Amino acid sequence: MEFVDTFEYHRSTPEICFDTYVRSRRIELGESLQSKTKIYLDIKYWIYFRDVLLGRKTEGPLYDAYHILDSLCESGEVVCPISEDIFYEILKQNDHQTLASSIELMDRFSKGICIASQSERIQAEILYFYYRYTKQERELYSPDVLVWTKINDPIMCGFPSGIGFNEKESLVIKKAFFDQMWFSSLSEVCNVIGLDSLVQLPKMSDFSHLLNTDNLERRESFSSFKQVFLDEIYIAVQEMSEPLKDGMEYMYRKETGRSLTDEERAEQRDDKTLTNVVCNLFRLGKAGDNFPTLKVGAGVHAAVRVDKKRTFEANDYYDFRHAQAAVPYCDYLFTEKNLRHLLRTNSLSYDVEYECNVISKPKEVLDALSKIRS
Repeated sequence: MEFVDTFEYHRSTPEICFDTYVRSRRIELGESLQSKTKIYLDIKYWIYFRDVLLGRKTEGPLYDAYHILDSLCESGEVVCPISEDIFYEILKQNDHQTLASSIELMDRFSKGICIASQSERIQAEILYFYYRYTKQERELYSPDVLVWTKINDPIMCGFPSGIGFNEKESLVIKKAFFDQMWFSSLSEVCNVIGLDSLVQLPKMSDFSHLLNTDNLERRESFSSFKQVFLDEIYIAVQEMSEPLKDGMEYMYRKETGRSLTDEERAEQRDDKTLTNVVCNLFRLGKAGDNFPTLKVGAGVHAAVRVDKKRTFEANDYYDFRHAQAAVPYCDYLFTEKNLRHLLRTNSLSYDVEYECNVISKPKEVLDALSKIRS
């Protein structure tokens, strides 16, 4: 791994706090991506293209599609961002050769670009709505800009605390370490961690049977798709209540320069105004183009729940999260047939609403890439 030395720069800019520095990096990255075509590959297509890279597939539409996509990514016209969910799905491989090749391919097609974690995207969408509609005098960047980061950002668990250094030097170390991760490739970081350690990371359990049991018990109470959709929205917003309050407290500190007292924090933690506003906007059909990650997630879950011929499957957890990352923020989603069908059902039509081309057939993938190239 090449050493990224930004220590002197950060020593000369002590007035820039860590959060401000990270935000500036993300804004710069997000703005640079506005003119690029963003293609989200689900795990199926990463594996297909990995087999081409390994020489296991030497002809056919996917072979041709790989070479066109490789050329488009190399020229900078296209980027294939990954997500935390894609990364953890890739780690299901136990074979070191295929895992190393998959990581190499991710670096090659993503150019180090990653979409922020799901909870971070939802938080950004709701806080953007709050500042957008309260008309506060502040510089606003839409989630289209703020949701982009670098691959190693969400994968790393934390930053060095600078134990033994004063506060000023600790800040320098923290920002310099961020730069090291920002400019390093996924392959470099994974080589430092070690493939043996990566494949031993805990895997997501299959809890589809719990969802199906719950669905059977509640199905008789379902009166409409809208009712189930609103239930899903309420559950998702409730799960986000603590991160949202953390976000509001952070904004308060930025604006006032002071922290909440224990009494103020306790009062804020009991305040459900923001969560109630979000739920009511959906209930009244006035959410507009806000909260896309929430909307797509609630929609796909609700569509499965009301379909008596459909049950939740083991891969749905990742597939639905891929949809939430890709559909609102990417131009294309190359995915499984089942997810394509679900996103394009009449009750959702998310491909049309978000102008995201959802494709599952290899020949259609080749046609789409050929069209982009031409």
